[in-house]
Amino acid sequence: MAGRILIVDAVATNRIILRVKLAAACYHVMQAETTKDALRLAASEAPDLVLLDQSGDTGFGLEVCRALRADPRCSGIPIVMTTPARDGACRRAAFLAGADVVLARPLDEAMLLARVRGLLRAAARRTELCPAGSEAAFGLAEHAAGAFEGPGRIAVIAPTLTEAVSWRQRIEASPGHGVQALAAVGALDALSQAAPELVLIVPGQGSSGGAAALRLLSDLQSRAETRTCGVLMIEPPQDGIVGVTALDLGLGDLIEPDVSDAELALRVGRQLRAKRETDRMRDALGNGVRAALRDPLTGLYNRRYALQRLERIARAALANGRPFAVMVLDIDRFKRVNDSYGHAAGDEVLKIVAERLRASLRQSDMVARIGGEEFLVVLPDTNPQRARRRAERLRRAVGRTPVVLPGDRGSITVTLSIGVALGGQPDAATTPFLTVEHADRALYTAKSDGRNQVIVSAAAT
Repeated sequence: MAGRILIVDAVATNRIILRVKLAAACYHVMQAETTKDALRLAASEAPDLVLLDQSGDTGFGLEVCRALRADPRCSGIPIVMTTPARDGACRRAAFLAGADVVLARPLDEAMLLARVRGLLRAAARRTELCPAGSEAAFGLAEHAAGAFEGPGRIAVIAPTLTEAVSWRQRIEASPGHGVQALAAVGALDALSQAAPELVLIVPGQGSSGGAAALRLLSDLQSRAETRTCGVLMIEPPQDGIVGVTALDLGLGDLIEPDVSDAELALRVGRQLRAKRETDRMRDALGNGVRAALRDPLTGLYNRRYALQRLERIARAALANGRPFAVMVLDIDRFKRVNDSYGHAAGDEVLKIVAERLRASLRQSDMVARIGGEEFLVVLPDTNPQRARRRAERLRRAVGRTPVVLPGDRGSITVTLSIGVALGGQPDAATTPFLTVEHADRALYTAKSDGRNQVIVSAAAT
């Protein structure tokens, strides 16, 4: 679906010109002439971006911008504001009102479209990391903007160390930030040792300087250590194509060379907050994925993931002709632990058993908690003899050292009963789930025959 853009401008001619430019780039365009219409359309139509004009003496653009930012329904919509040519005071006022990007009139069409693409791309990335309605589930809803404030780790990279130091001093005028000044030669190696949160690129003179700045931007985004850094660039004088290309490569902000110290601090702060918010979303998404795969108490895989992983191991075993072993393990008399010592003690036993199982297995093996006190272990590339030896090692690893209970309640010896079955043999007409069932039956035999022992299913021998 094409991006939906709301143009807000009191001058009809301006709206028409912008509509033509944006429609030619395949955007769906809406228009508003007054503050009331702008707020109504923004709330009802939920545009992907608002493009509004600050020109004139009425303060119309600033009024609309502030109103959009104050309305919870519209506060997250990216805003591009246009101002009179190279007016630093107007530009700073627009940023303070809540604009994401400020462009000088007359508008450069290529730069306008690059800015629009960049904002829409950033908004889409945020939506992917935190879909609408998932803020509370991911633990993000309660964090106000102030939660992202604080000193930042910033690196300034310029053709020479002298230039880098000059820009570092300007950023440090906003106290608290830790700013590192680097000459372009060797900068990537330095950043690989300790990645900053933000990088400010200062291009050199001429076309070669712009090309070098673009290469540096691409290098930063391609390296594992720096690819999540926020990146800003000082706009090369008289070379708009470098700025446009940088924005299309993912640059966070393109800063005018005549920027004041106050505006520089404002824009660095905005990029720092955006980077931290993205990091927080990325971490929350990763935690959500891990929570979907892991048992929250023991940290082991859960039943759902374990059975999917078992299917993949079984397919690989049939393809390479190497069998796999399945173990179903159960903690003996676990109910007595809960009844005698309480559920906190039971939880501690489960966690310690999980740790001992994990420590006794190969990296290629899989262990999961599939029930209250029941675990599943899958061993790729394992014959019956090795499977029995591994099962005995797990049994001894759990049982040889008593588990210390919380609350000074002493310690208890914990034992395991283990059932083992073999799968992945070409002549065996069993599915992975039947293999688990065979192991479960062997476990039942181990329990009924006295516990604390390993029984190998007859189907595995």
